[in-house]
Amino acid sequence: MNRGRLAGFSIILTRPQNSSIKLKALLIRQGAKVASTPLIRIVPPRSWRGLDHGLQHLKKYVAVVFASGNAVDAFFDRARIRLRRRPRAPKIVAAIGPITAQRLIERGWRPTLIAQNHHARGLATVLQSSPSGDRVLIPRSERGRKELPQALLRQGWRVTLTNAYRLVTDHTGRRALLRELAGGADVCCFSSPSAVEAAFNDRRIRRAFSECRAVAIGPTTAAALRSRGINPIVADDANNRMIVEAVAKAVRRNS
Repeated sequence: MNRGRLAGFSIILTRPQNSSIKLKALLIRQGAKVASTPLIRIVPPRSWRGLDHGLQHLKKYVAVVFASGNAVDAFFDRARIRLRRRPRAPKIVAAIGPITAQRLIERGWRPTLIAQNHHARGLATVLQSSPSGDRVLIPRSERGRKELPQALLRQGWRVTLTNAYRLVTDHTGRRALLRELAGGADVCCFSSPSAVEAAFNDRRIRRAFSECRAVAIGPTTAAALRSRGINPIVADDANNRMIVEAVAKAVRRNS
């Protein structure tokens, strides 16, 4: 019998399953019953024009900034199709968060700057100002947040945003989430504002969530949940062990 500190508790993970394998294993090791209900699918952007132009003129950019592993994958997958090779890294390769940095290393680029948290201001602390107006390329989601480009503009960079992918609701995952909530799940983990939106745009989920605790990965996801009237336990980083600690804190509050 597993007597881990999460034994007897039911945990929902809303990230894509391939992004949750290690976290799921850690939770199960602690005795939890874990269900994966991915709320977001990653699909190509409506147009590749901006990213293709950025790839073809990469030499013009002093820096490329990646805010997520999804952006890394989209950038290099498109480069393989468009350029038929891995592009040469610019002088500065910046990653927000250690997980994004690791994804870059796996793709063959070694990040020169890593912001240890997921805030735009975290990047501002490691990426120096550019009084000469150097150019920076940011591959991102079509609905990417404004804080990062605004922070770089304030530092004097000339910012080019390129749509590298889109996030759309996974309706199969949303139905699975509703079933898990109806079955009495104890904690639900959210890793992005997009996942929060996908869940709570369904009024059935809003009603079913009253008995479940929420864990938010990062402050922006926490803010999205609070805007829906839900006060989450916050894991300040996407580190799996920190998420497990947040889940453990959430179940203690539920007990």
